[in-house]
Amino acid sequence: MGVVAAKRAGAVWPGQCAPPADMANYDAYVRAIATHVAGKIKYWELWNEPQDASYYCGAMPAMVTMAQHASRIIKSIDSSALILSPAATGGTGPAWLGSFLATGGAASVDVIAFHGYSSATAEDIVKVAAGFRAAATANGAGGKPLWDTESCWGGGGDLPAPSSTQQAGFIPKYYLLHWAAGVMRFVWYAYDTKPAWGGLLTSSGQESPAALAYDETYFWMVGATLSAPCSSNSAGVWTCPLTRPGGYAAEAVWKSNSTATFAVPAQYTEYRDLAGIVHPIAGRTVSVGDQPILLETGPLP
Repeated sequence: MGVVAAKRAGAVWPGQCAPPADMANYDAYVRAIATHVAGKIKYWELWNEPQDASYYCGAMPAMVTMAQHASRIIKSIDSSALILSPAATGGTGPAWLGSFLATGGAASVDVIAFHGYSSATAEDIVKVAAGFRAAATANGAGGKPLWDTESCWGGGGDLPAPSSTQQAGFIPKYYLLHWAAGVMRFVWYAYDTKPAWGGLLTSSGQESPAALAYDETYFWMVGATLSAPCSSNSAGVWTCPLTRPGGYAAEAVWKSNSTATFAVPAQYTEYRDLAGIVHPIAGRTVSVGDQPILLETGPLP
């Protein structure tokens, strides 16, 4: 399937991974789908992980031709639709994206999409996102928005799920670092699946600690401004400063897979943990670890 409007909804044609020999049939298919969902689907990601031969084994010019046709047809039906590049992933992903853009794909897409899978270390997303941004910039698409349309802690499902404690810490780190890396949208994969694929439910169907951390991360981030890039100091402690209207300031702080004593800047009077519990700051230091805390100047608006 050349155009995917939903994740993993038939990424290839049955029995083949190469493009269709008859573009007229492909065009008719794209036109029928786009007409059917006009006004209901706004974002169109053109392929799933095409650097993997199990999803696409055709030549790059054919992929670019399909992208050009799909973009033209979809926009003729819905001019407000946004076309996302094929979402490559893994170590070869940036090179694949660069080739797609350089071969003529850049003019056909509005958004640069990628899948940010790497490891269970949230900080790895900084390097991953930088690789895709560099590929876009080097090939005439540096000004287009960068979206991670699928990722979690599972490295593509081939890694064991982290512990429940590590999962809870991964959520805020991953979202904050995507934000700091200039990734404008990030789609978690997947809320309702097994833990190795990012599942946020327990075996009994209840919210996991990671789901509760997701809720808390929402309140930390939505409506806030990242006032400076996230950064780490020589001790490996990460900080992400946030502000809100009315003078509110906050700072997410953590140290992955370890603990440290952190000297709290004078303006902060309390901190929130991932359970949403507020703690007063005494003695001007706090212990930080794998699960971020949010230093605050006052109550979260």
